[in-house]
Amino acid sequence: MSLLNKLRETADNTMKETADTLGGFNVLASGLYALRIKSMFYTASASGAIAVNIRAETQEGENVEFQDYVTNSTAKGGVNYYLDKSGARQPMRGFATMDALCRLTDGRGLMDIPTEVRHEEIYNVDDKKRVLTPVDMIEPMVGQIFYGGILHTKENVNLKDAQGVYQPSDKYREENELDKVFNDRKLTITEQNAGATEPTFCTKWEEANKDKLRDRSKTPVIMAADATPAKQATPGAVPSTMQTAPAVRTPASALFANG
Repeated sequence: MSLLNKLRETADNTMKETADTLGGFNVLASGLYALRIKSMFYTASASGAIAVNIRAETQEGENVEFQDYVTNSTAKGGVNYYLDKSGARQPMRGFATMDALCRLTDGRGLMDIPTEVRHEEIYNVDDKKRVLTPVDMIEPMVGQIFYGGILHTKENVNLKDAQGVYQPSDKYREENELDKVFNDRKLTITEQNAGATEPTFCTKWEEANKDKLRDRSKTPVIMAADATPAKQATPGAVPSTMQTAPAVRTPASALFANG
């Protein structure tokens, strides 16, 4: 069974849309970027959670990668939602983001777009490098152009302690997160659905996030010298770096000239 069909089997497609809230690859400074999708495909973690992976390029030719989980683990039901305090189903952040991106560009929801088997270089735990691997490619999304609200984040690398439990270490990684998506007119999915002609949330998002580091690091529990590095569990994800992040790049201000 393809990962798309697995997602369709367990997903709830009746939830309300999410509201606009602020909430070898270079690390980009937080900001709004014009992005062209080079590949967009499904992978699954060892726990059975399904992720959508995006490999894209900026207007300046910088390569960026994102991975968002669109379901939880098999043990938790493999569903695309969580229950809020009132017991109502709310879409997982990753699913809401990927579904919105598809609707903003292709016009169809994530689960409505067919996939085709293609080969991508995916990190292999045993080989400790990327190897060509068959994936379910969301082919109609390849080449789509959109604005991405990207966050520059920092967090601990989790390593095993003496009891085999993963704990935050004194090593850190800096990476990018796709926090918000906009169409080629900088409209969110909420604004587009409402028939808005002028973007408003885009400006608010930039004011709140531009050039800011989202520091999620915690006080280290263990030292890296005394621990075993966490094993990569998710096919398609770039292995966590334990070195200082590459130079942070600044965002573009316009879409691709030929877009």
